[in-house]
Amino acid sequence: MPDLYFLVEFPIFRDFGADDVDALGAACSLKALKAGEAVCRLGGPGDALYIVKSGVLEVSRGGRHINLLSAGEFFGEMALIDGSPRSADVLVKEDAVLVQLPGAAYAALKRERPACALKVADVMLKQISYRLRRSNTRALDAEAAKGADL
Repeated sequence: MPDLYFLVEFPIFRDFGADDVDALGAACSLKALKAGEAVCRLGGPGDALYIVKSGVLEVSRGGRHINLLSAGEFFGEMALIDGSPRSADVLVKEDAVLVQLPGAAYAALKRERPACALKVADVMLKQISYRLRRSNTRALDAEAAKGADL
């Protein structure tokens, strides 16, 4: 069982008590990866959420940079929600240690520790909301820039 107490250092995980951290840790495993390795590929199975414990990862699609992720950040939350194939590539830029929460383990957490699973869902929803707002802002800024070029 990985020690996930590092998570409470990040604001998005501050509502997690010791029991929640322990329950989440029991559902997760650690995965160490070297720079250049792929965590997941576009179209691959959406079967787990990953939390970055250390290192830097790059999210891209079709060769276009989307985002960099570092300690405390996570990705793959949509996989736990809908199980759809991966929507981007995630590559390790600097050696990384990831916390992996498989979809089956999250389903078990929902049955066995619903209050903890609800906190995980809340964190995922906050992150999805943040990313949607950021995407909307970028799209509007790009549209405004096009208009300024005319």
